[in-house]
This record gives sequence, structure tokens and C-alpha cells, in this order.
Amino acid sequence: MTFLELFTEVIKTQNSKYKDEKYCTNVRYPPELYAKELLRFTRNSIYFSRHSATYNNYELKGKRINTRHLEYARMDVYNILYKTVLNLYFSENFCDKMKFQKADSTFILNKFGIESLGRNIEYKSKQGIKISFIVESTNVPIAISFARGSDADSSIFHDTYNKFLIDPKTSKYKNNKRFKQHMLIDAGYDSDDIKNKLIDDGYTVYVGKNLRKAKPQSFNIKPISDKNRKVYNKRIGVENTNSWIKQYGILTCMYEKTIESYEGLLLLVLSYIVYNKYIKIVNKKKLDESERERKQLIHNIEIEQKRYARKLKRKNDEEQRTVEKELRKQQKQINQANLINNNIEKEKSTIYSVRIGEKIRYISIIKSKLK
Repeated sequence: MTFLELFTEVIKTQNSKYKDEKYCTNVRYPPELYAKELLRFTRNSIYFSRHSATYNNYELKGKRINTRHLEYARMDVYNILYKTVLNLYFSENFCDKMKFQKADSTFILNKFGIESLGRNIEYKSKQGIKISFIVESTNVPIAISFARGSDADSSIFHDTYNKFLIDPKTSKYKNNKRFKQHMLIDAGYDSDDIKNKLIDDGYTVYVGKNLRKAKPQSFNIKPISDKNRKVYNKRIGVENTNSWIKQYGILTCMYEKTIESYEGLLLLVLSYIVYNKYIKIVNKKKLDESERERKQLIHNIEIEQKRYARKLKRKNDEEQRTVEKELRKQQKQINQANLINNNIEKEKSTIYSVRIGEKIRYISIIKSKLK
């Protein structure tokens, strides 16, 4: 199933659920078209008013796509879509993916928004909103919340922590050495309330020290140990999530009027990103299985070849032994024939010498008589 097919299926499900509501209007165009155009809009456009598409020689204007997008946001289509993708993604290696969780926030500059605005002194006091994330080991967001741009990270953490989109099951693995979960947070979250809450829930907390709130006499803070530093350095992966978001022009600034509309586009983009990661894992697994089958097939062929070679060698050895046995038999017969011939020659020589001796005696007798 492709991402568009999954998106379309969720839209159809929610349409059937909310068909009697006022904000679910009659659909002139099929949901497949709206799903395709909304995904194309997040990739290539910023303003709905400048976006358009064609369907059966009819022009589908961006205003109509925006209307449908707002309806989907009210019908919770994007939230259900993202939860569905997360369930697919965490269907395997759940414990390994949840082992290292990281929290961070990013500032989104305001353009046309009218909700949750605040001036952030770190961005030249410009107005905007903050998006707070909690991500897992592979930097996939599992909790998202929105706040004013002027709010501190520590003040919005609890709101984010209470909005998990998937249950991390922290308490289940609280006493499990292998799968015990760790929370990696920077100095902006260096708060006793946050640390105590996380420890009570079963996390091992790694937090950077906030020197701004330290007392003057406590500046000789002990550095993080090398062992803990290796774990804490994994926190930098949460910045990849911020970079994923800001690759899409529609999300770099607050072009939408409401948080609800912006959140829908954000969840759509994250769903697309996470689904692609899931497909890569599935394809890799299939590739590994095919590679394993190929290696097994090669191994079986090699075993058969060795077995055939041993069988052929055994057969050749038997044939060679049979030939050698036949040669030895023939050689034995030749030796016996030679031995018989030697005996015959000996007998002939013996008979010949006896006859000569008899002749000599006979001649000597005759000579004696003649005298």
C-alpha cells in the first residue's frame, strides 16, 4: 500500500463517520484527488491561492483544496493518519526505538497566523509560535505540542509530555536493564519538576546544566562523566527532526491563520516522512531475506557440488582400484607363466646334460671294447 492509498483510506473512513456534520460538505471531486493535491501542495507550494490542479478538464482551485484541508483538520484526519503510520513504524523493534527519547523545540516565524503568537528575544523579538517535540531513537516525533513563541521550553514540556501519540510503556520497562528508557534533554529543561516527573515515571534522565539559574557560589559544577556523555551526545539527533520540517516551504513560516490548519499540514508531512522510513525498513528486511535465501541457495549448491565431487572421486577411486587389481592379477599370471617357462628350461637343460653324459659313457665303453 502506498502513502496516497493510506491517506485516501483514512479520508474515506472519516468522511463516512462525519457525513452528517455541518463541516463535512458534499464532495464534488474524489478523495484520491484531494489527497494527491494536498501532498503535492506541501512539497511545492506555500499559498493555497496560487495552487491549482486539473481534473477531467476542470480546474481545481487552491481555495477549494484549502476548504477541504480545513475540513480534514476538523475531522481529525491528519491526527489519525499520523497515528496509523506510527503504529506501522513501531510494529517492529519497539523497545530499541523507544530506548533513547529526546525533547526539543523549534521557533516558527509568523506570517499570517493569528493564534498563539509571542515575541522571541532569540529571534530579534519577532513574532511566531513554538513547536515542542519528543522524539525516539530514530528521531521520529511521538509527542507534539504548540505554544507561543515567547514561552520557555521548560514551561511547555509538561504539555508536550501529556500528548504522546503512542504509548511508550515506560513503566513496563522501568526495571529492565536492557530496555530501560532514557530521556535526553538540554539545559533549557533543567527544572526540578521536570526531572522528578521523569524519574518517577521510570526514565533515566540526562540533562545539561543550566548555568543561568545556578547560584553564584555553585559555578564549580562537575562535568558529565565520559560514560554519560556518550549517551547525552545522542540528543543532537532531535535537531534532525527540525531540519526535516524546514525542508518543506509551507512549514518554515506560519502561513496559516490557525494552529489547527498548520498542525494538519505538519502531521501530513511527518506522516509522509515516517511512512517512507517504514517502507525503507520493510524493503531492507525483504532484501535481507532475499539475500539470506540467495546465500542459503548458494550454500546448498556448494554442498551438492562437494557431495557430487566426493561421489565422483569415490567412483573414480573404485574404478582405479578395480583397474589396479586387474593389472596385479595379470601381472601375477605373467609371473606364473614365466616361472613355468623357467622350470621347463631347467628340465630341458637337465635332460640334455643327462643324455650327453650317457653318450660319453657309451663311447667310452665302446672304446674299451675295441682295445
